[in-house]
Amino acid sequence: MKTHILQETNWESVKNSLYNVAILPWGATEAHNLHLAYGTDTILAEKIAADAAEIANREGAGAIVLPSIAYGVNSGQMEIPLCMHMNPTTQLSILRDILYVLDNHEIRRFIIINGHGGNAFQPIIRELSLEFPDILMSYVNWWTVEKADKYFGEPGDHAGELETSAMMHIRPELVAPLGLEAAEEVLQRAVALVAPLVLHPQAQREARGLDLAQVGTVGQRVQQGIADLTAEDDE
Repeated sequence: MKTHILQETNWESVKNSLYNVAILPWGATEAHNLHLAYGTDTILAEKIAADAAEIANREGAGAIVLPSIAYGVNSGQMEIPLCMHMNPTTQLSILRDILYVLDNHEIRRFIIINGHGGNAFQPIIRELSLEFPDILMSYVNWWTVEKADKYFGEPGDHAGELETSAMMHIRPELVAPLGLEAAEEVLQRAVALVAPLVLHPQAQREARGLDLAQVGTVGQRVQQGIADLTAEDDE
């Protein structure tokens, strides 16, 4: 039993503990290229929150990890099957309810470990800080705490080397092998989507919700494919 994780601990432990800081992992449920799980953002946020709380508690931090939230802002990817979307206004309402509980139990520090780039918590925290002035609120986009290009040639911001490596480290069973054939499929699909936008300004103006991050680690090859198509069109 991990007493620093609320979902895993029990009343006997909670009633005898003093909590000073609550940590909330917040991710998303969305496609991550062809090889990573839909829950990647949430899984990584949960792992980082749990490990950080465990380390901090060795120094008497009094941290408790709250149950994670696996729904993020994905308004630009609605065309992708089962890519779940939550409005920022809904996120604000959820956080308000959580903060009400924390305030009632005199937990005055609150940290969101964010695992999804589409979640924008800064304006929400600014608004809620007026309602809960006694609670110090903050958030961390975990992938920004260290310069990824120190470790990866192409970190990527979605299903790239960084996220793939992290998932291979903590949940390797959820990483599917992305062979050459699959990579070529992604490349061809991305080029087919992007090329018209590059070659025809009107198509670019009419485009809606195209998320280039879906091409993942083959982004450079997609760019080269676009360049080749553009060159052919100019000839």
